Amino acid sequence: MEERLLLDLPSSELPLSPVKNPGREIPFIFIAKHSSTGFVMKIYLFLLSVIFSVSASAQVPYNSASPNGYTKRAVLSEQVRLSDVTITFHRPAVNGREGKIWGSVIQKGFIDQGFGTSKAAPWRAGANENTFIRFDDDVKIDGQALPKGTYGFFVAYDPLECTVILSKKNDAWGSFFYDEKQDALRVKVKPVLLDRSVENLKYEFTGQTPNAATIALSWEKLSIPFKVEVDLLKQQFQAYLKEMDERLLYQPNSE
Repeated sequence: MEERLLLDLPSSELPLSPVKNPGREIPFIFIAKHSSTGFVMKIYLFLLSVIFSVSASAQVPYNSASPNGYTKRAVLSEQVRLSDVTITFHRPAVNGREGKIWGSVIQKGFIDQGFGTSKAAPWRAGANENTFIRFDDDVKIDGQALPKGTYGFFVAYDPLECTVILSKKNDAWGSFFYDEKQDALRVKVKPVLLDRSVENLKYEFTGQTPNAATIALSWEKLSIPFKVEVDLLKQQFQAYLKEMDERLLYQPNSE
């Protein structure tokens, strides 16, 4: 019998069955019955290669900030005076790459990562999904005003001066689809060399004052700090009004 591919067969000659792999069905791919076992095997191997290539192309890009592609998710929350500030991030490890993190794993400036729509992307300031920070009050970041809300957090690394970016887009994977037009704020900050290496990337609140705190991203032997400041008088006034409203709403029985 002459061996013909599926596309050559009329619809009336399709005594065929879908190709399936565990947990997934690939629609519209069929295997025809042929007299040649070798030909069928070739088609089978070809379809397997197609399935694996489609599956691979559908995967989220490998996390280059971790050798095994896996990092733990973490949430850090603390009050800056009366405002809650919450950071959600992943914690890649140095894992034997001392001296290779800054400038190699985390490349300098804005780069084309070879995937996604961004041709000039900063670092996601963590791993996997992009890091994001939620402020439940208006704040100032290194003196620049930022309305309350949830923001994607990115860093363009430079050994002399890093660019800290807060983006209105907070639900992306990494920075592969970073768009400068979505920036809510950019500030320049000085990185700080550390005496001891930090194995797993971390964030921490330091330098607390009555109306401000410093948030520092630390990994390996480098820290990238930025200051968060709140309007203390405004917060106190709003808290006073809220307390007065609650008192007016509460009317105990006079019996």
